[in-house]
Amino acid sequence: MWLKKKASRVAVAWLGSIATAFSLTALSGCTEKTSEPKSLETGVILEVTENGAYVVSEGIGSATYIQFNDPNWQDAAGKSIDTSDLFPGQQVQYDYTSRLETWPASLLGCDKVTLTGETQDVTALLEEWNKAQADLSSDAEKDEMPSLQVSWQDGKTAACILPIRGTSSWTTEESGICQDSPCPLYWNEDHLVSASVKTGSTVSLTVTGMNRTPDTLTLIRWDESESDSSSVPDGETIKLEKGSTFSAKTGGIYELTAVWNDGMPHGSVSWGFKLDPHQA
Repeated sequence: MWLKKKASRVAVAWLGSIATAFSLTALSGCTEKTSEPKSLETGVILEVTENGAYVVSEGIGSATYIQFNDPNWQDAAGKSIDTSDLFPGQQVQYDYTSRLETWPASLLGCDKVTLTGETQDVTALLEEWNKAQADLSSDAEKDEMPSLQVSWQDGKTAACILPIRGTSSWTTEESGICQDSPCPLYWNEDHLVSASVKTGSTVSLTVTGMNRTPDTLTLIRWDESESDSSSVPDGETIKLEKGSTFSAKTGGIYELTAVWNDGMPHGSVSWGFKLDPHQA
């Protein structure tokens, strides 16, 4: 989550179309995967998106995001279901080996989600959920933290993406903000901004929203296949040319960390993004 020195209100990090605030559990960086015995939990669907569903067990503070592409979604008889037929209020049971300490939470090792056949009235929960999202997004606009633009050009075609912020800490004259997130290697697909580029293309990293350049820029790359690792791999440190460009190596997930040591505001901000092989 976000922690503000002068307010108890939780602020927000935008992940795709859903506002998500990460919990403060490991401010030093990426949160590792852990192996634990299988757990089973019961909840109710609160919101359905294109790539997953948000489920709550004890109020919106327990919100958990479950993807569609990994676990098997089935009915009470064990028959696979069409996730496009899901709707808020349906009760589900889901298993997992561990839970990433985020809000909404993310699951690791979730193999099966079962509709119990029961439904609940979630009208009050939805009102609370929607109000929380509106409040969080309003706070996020006030934070004025730096943003990142990732741009590249292939022949006559140029494009740009705006990655999502990850683990960050930021100090202004009026407040201090801390945000912790899992390593981008473990982000849900619909939360990880991606681009299709040609290997070897020159990619430019432009930090906006600040009147001075960062004191340091550090770019780390992981192979996409390393997302199955039980702990965060070291990753490859990518050398930045001319301070902010690099040669694209596709099939990888990247994390850029920018640090401003002095002045006001100052702090450390990171972003995660993915470079896919260009499809002709």
